[in-house]
Amino acid sequence: MSAALVLLGASAWSALPPGDRTALLRQLVPRFSRVALGSVAVLVATGTISALLDLASVSDLWNTTYGRVLSTKIGLLAVALAFGAWHLWVVPRRLAGTERAPAAGRSFRLSSSVELVVLAAGVAFASALVALVPGRSLALLAKGPVNQEQKAGAYTVQLFIDPSGTGANELHLTFVDPNGLGAAGVTDLTATLTGPAGGAPTSPAMRLISSGHFVGDVTLAAGPYRIDVQAPKLSPPLSTAFSFKIRTGAGATG
Repeated sequence: MSAALVLLGASAWSALPPGDRTALLRQLVPRFSRVALGSVAVLVATGTISALLDLASVSDLWNTTYGRVLSTKIGLLAVALAFGAWHLWVVPRRLAGTERAPAAGRSFRLSSSVELVVLAAGVAFASALVALVPGRSLALLAKGPVNQEQKAGAYTVQLFIDPSGTGANELHLTFVDPNGLGAAGVTDLTATLTGPAGGAPTSPAMRLISSGHFVGDVTLAAGPYRIDVQAPKLSPPLSTAFSFKIRTGAGATG
């Protein structure tokens, strides 16, 4: 970028007499800006393609944090692209004029410094994207399996429903101790499943298949559900609850 040109050549440029500085800029600015303009254009293009791949819909650009950060990054790169075009097509003509050349040199250094700030901000927003979840991933998560966990006393209770669709499903409930292991002390539990409005609560038989891990068979229809879980033989007894929704012909939302 032109900003990089100023950073890398600032010390040498400042040591030259004013007339030589202008002559140097006349040669360097067009050559460097041509490469810089192409590089930023590629960045804007790849950023746009990335947006199409990472977002579930155009509205994610303003409805999700990932989309807003991505939009800001692309906008900053577009501003940098405009600076590059200015430095390629306008600045050389001004440097060619004898009267305006000194002022054009000072203006180039100022605009390049601003460009550097814009690029630094773009890099910062690009780095922030790494820690955010893309809209497409959020959409897939919303349609994916029920996979939740809740704290209950000293334990963490994990719920997993496979395949989390309408029809036959396996209901998995696991008690995990503070060490991250299946809680061997939990040998019995009851689960009460309350389905969509009008449906009576059911209590599926839960089989202990490993330390703290229980499995039961359930048949689910579309709609919201609540599961109340109790471990009555612990002292004191523990309980927690989960809520999720099954969609017709799709997965579930937690």
